[in-house]
Amino acid sequence: MNNLTIQRLFVARFLAALADQIMLFAVPVIVYSQTKSVALSGLAFFIEWLPRVISLPLAGSLSDRLGSRRIYLGADAIRAFSCLIAFGLIYLFHTGYFVTLTIFMAISAFFYAQSYISLESLIPKIVSAQELPKAQSKLQAMEQSAMIFGPALGATMLAIYEPLYVLLLVGSLYSLAFSGVLLLKIPNSALAKRERGKLITQLSSDMIKAWRIIRIRPNLILLTLLSISINLIFGVALATAAAITTGYFERSTTEFGMLQTITGIFTITCLLAVPILLRRTTPFHLGIFAYIAVVLCGLIISGSNNYWLYLICYMAILGIGGWFNIFIRTERILWIPKRHLGKTIGLIVFFNQLTLPLSGLMVSFTASEAEAKVLFGVLALSALAVLAVTFHKLKSSSRILNYA
Repeated sequence: MNNLTIQRLFVARFLAALADQIMLFAVPVIVYSQTKSVALSGLAFFIEWLPRVISLPLAGSLSDRLGSRRIYLGADAIRAFSCLIAFGLIYLFHTGYFVTLTIFMAISAFFYAQSYISLESLIPKIVSAQELPKAQSKLQAMEQSAMIFGPALGATMLAIYEPLYVLLLVGSLYSLAFSGVLLLKIPNSALAKRERGKLITQLSSDMIKAWRIIRIRPNLILLTLLSISINLIFGVALATAAAITTGYFERSTTEFGMLQTITGIFTITCLLAVPILLRRTTPFHLGIFAYIAVVLCGLIISGSNNYWLYLICYMAILGIGGWFNIFIRTERILWIPKRHLGKTIGLIVFFNQLTLPLSGLMVSFTASEAEAKVLFGVLALSALAVLAVTFHKLKSSSRILNYA
């Protein structure tokens, strides 16, 4: 595959990723500005993330069955079409923002996983093994750039235009991404029809096998509990950011966009600092430090009425929290048999991702921004209790420390 084709594919992926990040920023802002309800913001977050999580186990199988290129094109086409339909419903028929946007985001979220996994499956088929690390690095850089530019562009659009025109912009970006890939000559390799029917059975068998592997390894259960407890704080931070920033602290949409952009830059900086930090400490100690930092930030958000403290803690939860994920990923790999690595990690990630819609559901039961802030304290104390119960066992049996 020539370099020009690969570069065009990456540009198309950047456009789709930019559209994803704009909507992840804009939808919570629009929902809260239209409803002034933190509970409905939480419900919207729940509706957005549940289809995304449910679709994860299916994404790989669909990509294998129908071909990566076909699934990637279909995902972008459906997201573009549903976005433009949502725009038309609001513009022509004046349907409510909350209902229209949550339905659109549920559809978009489901097909996000199909797009992401199909691209992951497509890249190794069109890039040589020698060029694969460079290609993955470029892809990661584009996705991180979208994390920075998406909120900034979304905030600019909301500051200048009516909210529904954000839908028009996003639909146009998805359409451009679809057109860019459609014009490329990329092979669509799919399984033969006789092999496709076996995949669903195989998927169920793999999930059962993965659960058995987790169940007989107490450390994997403890690591999963640790991840779930901290991911709930991540989820609540994401689900309440728009409501707390623009509602509780009465900041503008533009300032919220700046918060998200700065957080994206800080998160990337934290990841870039990891190789330097690992020269001085182990992934275990770095992960536990990050866990405690997230817990403390949750407690501070719960009790503080200072916007700048909230901003710093929000950035720390999402940025420094990434260090914890590095520890978890490294530690759990050492406990899983290599031949069952993929299926077991897949199930663990599925459990961890379920915390995101669950956190949105928790927020939907709060009556005000102040109650949402209290939720940070409850989850932080719960996470602290989980760490207190599991720390000795995790440290004494840590394979990272044993191999260090």
